[in-house]
Amino acid sequence: MKRKWVVFLGGVLCQAVLLAQTSYQTKVIKPESRPWGPYLWPHEIPETPPVGQSSDLVAAEFKGQSVSYTAADTWYPSWASNDTLYSPFTDGTWGIWKLVFSATGPKAMTGQAKIVGNDPLNLKVIPLGATTGSAAPYGGRYPCGSLVHNGIWYYGTYCLDGYPSGYNWGTLGPFVGFRISKDYGLTWEDTPVEFVI
Repeated sequence: MKRKWVVFLGGVLCQAVLLAQTSYQTKVIKPESRPWGPYLWPHEIPETPPVGQSSDLVAAEFKGQSVSYTAADTWYPSWASNDTLYSPFTDGTWGIWKLVFSATGPKAMTGQAKIVGNDPLNLKVIPLGATTGSAAPYGGRYPCGSLVHNGIWYYGTYCLDGYPSGYNWGTLGPFVGFRISKDYGLTWEDTPVEFVI
């Protein structure tokens, strides 16, 4: 299933002219075990701490139990009323896509997935597709502001760019808007308004 819409995302600097919905799949991504040993987080106290030391929390220890579900990042899960998490993602390989990458200017792409289960070490992560939306004239377009409310998934994106003096993505661009899904990420409608925040 391929869907294409010609859209105007508005804004003075970030206009997209094509949004392509890549077909979703129902393949469940299996967790990959990451057997690192326990790790005690270093907690050196500065000479002049900005706040007093907690008497309740004295240390943080990572128990060494973790799994990796994808090689992608920028996950912002939102818990829906159907007891399922829905999240954007980008910048990595996963499932049927060789690369979902937001830093490709006019070919920027973001993905979406659902996460099912209550055990963090044994979740079912199911890809729901990927969407291209131009970041031009910026270099990247990334997910932000994900929320599922009353059966509608609001998925925001914003633009950014490199900084002349070499900072990594130091130029913050406009918030493009929210695309919405009324079927938990299977199909999408782009933002109906022309605005930039």
